[in-house]
Amino acid sequence: MKAAEEKTIDVKAEFSQRMVCVKTDLCTRRGRHFIGVNFQAVINGNLRVINATVKEMTERATGTEIRAMLVASLQKLGIEEQQIYTLTTDNGSNVVKAGQIMRENTRYVDPEESYGSDEYDDEVDNLSEDEISRLNEVNETLNGIKTAAEGVISVRCAVHTLQLSVHDVISSNARIKKVLGAVRKVVNKTHTQNMRLVFKQNKKALLKSDCDTRWGSTYDMLESVVVSKSFLDQIGLTNESLLLLEDEWEIIKDLLHSLKPIYEATKTLQFRNLVAGQFLGEWMKCKVLLSKEATVTSLAVLQAMENREEALLNNGALLSAIYLDPRFQCLLKQPQKIVAQQHLYELWRRMIIVETEKETSNSKEMKDAVPSETDNKEHCLRAEKSASIDVIDQLLIASDKNNEEGGERVRTVRDDIRQAVKNFDNCKRVDRNEDIFKWWQYHPHQNLKRLAEVALALPVSQVSVERTFSGLRYILDELRLGLKEDIVESIMFLRCNT
Repeated sequence: MKAAEEKTIDVKAEFSQRMVCVKTDLCTRRGRHFIGVNFQAVINGNLRVINATVKEMTERATGTEIRAMLVASLQKLGIEEQQIYTLTTDNGSNVVKAGQIMRENTRYVDPEESYGSDEYDDEVDNLSEDEISRLNEVNETLNGIKTAAEGVISVRCAVHTLQLSVHDVISSNARIKKVLGAVRKVVNKTHTQNMRLVFKQNKKALLKSDCDTRWGSTYDMLESVVVSKSFLDQIGLTNESLLLLEDEWEIIKDLLHSLKPIYEATKTLQFRNLVAGQFLGEWMKCKVLLSKEATVTSLAVLQAMENREEALLNNGALLSAIYLDPRFQCLLKQPQKIVAQQHLYELWRRMIIVETEKETSNSKEMKDAVPSETDNKEHCLRAEKSASIDVIDQLLIASDKNNEEGGERVRTVRDDIRQAVKNFDNCKRVDRNEDIFKWWQYHPHQNLKRLAEVALALPVSQVSVERTFSGLRYILDELRLGLKEDIVESIMFLRCNT
């Protein structure tokens, strides 16, 4: 427990002043329900990922409860809800609801007109009618650019969206469902004690079973069955329950052939430190390969991807991360670039607000601290030196100076960042193997660099949380099922962050 407390202090020092991107997921292990929370930020040219918590849930997993536990876990590490830029989740209704609640709680009301609006109007004037129509559709989906950037932004997990696209096709095709059911029966029969011995004696690999909610595991199962086809036909001579019909074998082979692009894309999207631009490249590559396959199944999955694409891609945070990635910016259409630019203007304003609130909070904490005897003496000396100056004059001079300097500084920085974001459009493409975090680390424009570090930290999946859950199997084994929830949380915190 002490080691966990010391690690908490280190994480606080590193992240307490930063905006972060959060990802969360839920799982069940040995009858106990857990929430996992990770967050990440770009620091010194590296993407730092921290496991905030793996905490047992003792209440119903409603959106309100998920949000409360998520915020509490981050506050323990010195991160307030206003510092959360995005929340990446799967498509479950309860976690999506948690994101909606967080967005409402972190919404800022700025009495000033959204800066950059004139620039936005000028850009729209230069678009064709088709592009304007498309831009209006995007804005409607985002529920307005200004609103989208004001609070925590929900991002759907790309891997889960791919899974759902395949599930849409399988669940709507009775023949495929029937064949998968037949295959699972064969696989289950081969996992009996007697059949395991038969496979072992013949030096054959045991068939892989699948999980309904993990389409990749279903693909692996089908592949293992095809590899073992001749052996299954052989032992099926004495056990007809292990035989599959010829038309079933044809459907299995068609599934493997047709869905290989989406299977490979799913694996690629689970890589560590995958950024939004790389995701878009893989997503588009998958669509191209599915189109080339041109089978009934591949075209059906392609249509399912396009049906879910709008909710996934029409996201200001996602488009902004791609816009600031010179390796993949060219994949964006002009209306998407305009949405990204406006989102980045609003993100910059929110970053300033968060920094100001943090500074104010820190100043208040310092004022509330009990002054030492030395501090009191220094304060008295300063008071004596300024006693000859009228107090009202001091206030007037200080306020006038702050208004002039502060107002000019804000206007200058706003104009500067707006112009820098606009100028980044159509930037020279960078090799896609370039480390984008290192590339931005040495960028000469410091404010644009700060903006890019926040935008590019966006996670397109919550795979890292699922990897964290995998570690629970080593903690909650049969001999330690009774571990208290705070001990499990501390062990997982140290295990994942050391």
